[in-house]
Formats: sequence, structure tokens, C-alpha cells
Amino acid sequence: MVQQYPACCWWLQTHVDEGKHELNFNEFAGYAPKKQYHKLKESSIPKMTDGCPGQLLWIHKDAILTKNQKNELIKWADSLSREIKAKYNLPEESDHQEKINSY
Repeated sequence: MVQQYPACCWWLQTHVDEGKHELNFNEFAGYAPKKQYHKLKESSIPKMTDGCPGQLLWIHKDAILTKNQKNELIKWADSLSREIKAKYNLPEESDHQEKINSY
């Protein structure tokens, strides 16, 4: 149905591209640990757990997560970011930003 309307296709593809730019799990394993950590900490996982933007919910009704699903996803991301940080001895994001700002 959407394919019949080029403007809808463009808008939908833009939304998908923006989401993949923010956090793309198809590429995640190939990222350096520092980039993995940064993506998990800065990708707004809590914001993303709200699912699709409201205007897309009509075609993605299954994108609406329950409160428990949101909490599980947030806990998973926090746990994975802590694991990566510990394994590779990475600084906290705020520590990293303070070092950048001090130069």
C-alpha cells in the first residue's frame, strides 16, 4: 500500500535510515568496543523503547512495548554497556566528555 505513494516511501525510508544511524544492531558487533559502549550510552535507549513515532504506529502496532518490555530492554542495554566498559577498561562517557572539553 505505502509503495503506491512515493512521498510516503521517502518519509518511511528516512525514518528507517535515521534509526539505523542512531543504533544499527546489524552492524553493532563490527564496531570497536569504544563505539559499542558509546552507542549504548548515547543512543537514547529509553527514548527508543517508546517504539515508533506516533505517526508510524498505525502500521507498526506491534512496536508498542509494555512497561515490562521497556524496562527489560533498558536493563539489557545498561548491563551490556557496563560489561563492555569493564572488559575494555573504558572511561565513563561523562569522563570522556570532560577530557574533550578540557583541551
